[in-house]
Amino acid sequence: MARTTKNVAVLGSTGSIGENTLQVIANSGGTLRAKAISAHTQLEKLIEQAILFEPDCVIATCLQEAEKQDWKRLPKGCELLLGEKETEKVARRPEIDVVVAAIVGAAGLQSTWAAISVDSATMMNKALEIVEARWLFDLEPQQIEVVVHPQSIIHSMVEFIDGSIVAQMSPPDMKLPIQYALTWPHRQPSCGQKLAFDEAFKLEFEPVDRERFPAVALGMEAARAGGTSGAVLNAANEAAVAGFLEKQIKFNDIVPACRSVFDQHPFEENPSLDGLLKLDRWAREEVSRWICT
Repeated sequence: MARTTKNVAVLGSTGSIGENTLQVIANSGGTLRAKAISAHTQLEKLIEQAILFEPDCVIATCLQEAEKQDWKRLPKGCELLLGEKETEKVARRPEIDVVVAAIVGAAGLQSTWAAISVDSATMMNKALEIVEARWLFDLEPQQIEVVVHPQSIIHSMVEFIDGSIVAQMSPPDMKLPIQYALTWPHRQPSCGQKLAFDEAFKLEFEPVDRERFPAVALGMEAARAGGTSGAVLNAANEAAVAGFLEKQIKFNDIVPACRSVFDQHPFEENPSLDGLLKLDRWAREEVSRWICT
């Protein structure tokens, strides 16, 4: 008999994306189940989530923090796994139907939220979304445009050859895209807010100031180049933002640091996974050197 419940592994369940995912699962009426959850340092919250959702296993990736916890509080039958390598093993389990990779949020909600805020200010989030759109939808870079939309209600638009445009509109709430990703191709009632058309609101659009936001040009270059460019840009940005949050560099230094590393990285057109991981580490180390000079 076909299984009617999707088993979900939420890797990084204590971060912003992870918490929203668990809310979607709780609202699914039993069609989704949190089969496995993981966290890095917020292990007290991880235990609380395990008590509430009763997964088959929890993964604590930070061994030092794991030693401080009372794991006897886990529900009966819930397996405790320790170490970062366990996340990959769990993701490969045959009983796992969907893996939500929210690892970034696992290192700490406050710091992650701050880094989400910084990327919005530099528009590096849009630069990386250009790269994503290039490969997800098999587009040429020149087919992708970025506009400023202060209300954050329209999240994407597709223009057809006859000039007509179809837009996806919803309140800025991550629970909706998470839910649709988990339940596709079906839709179900959302636990998020909805647009109120009985209240007045307006939609505004502005062209991007490329001189003020040079990150957008970097994103376009990475999309055109392909290969290792996107991975290097992402790693350099994460390292530069971390340097800014730790007050090692100024805000205006973030994109120049990324540009420097991006321009000098040893480009590969068809990298292996191992090659991408090595370049990820290289880019972060280069940003650290850039900060120290």
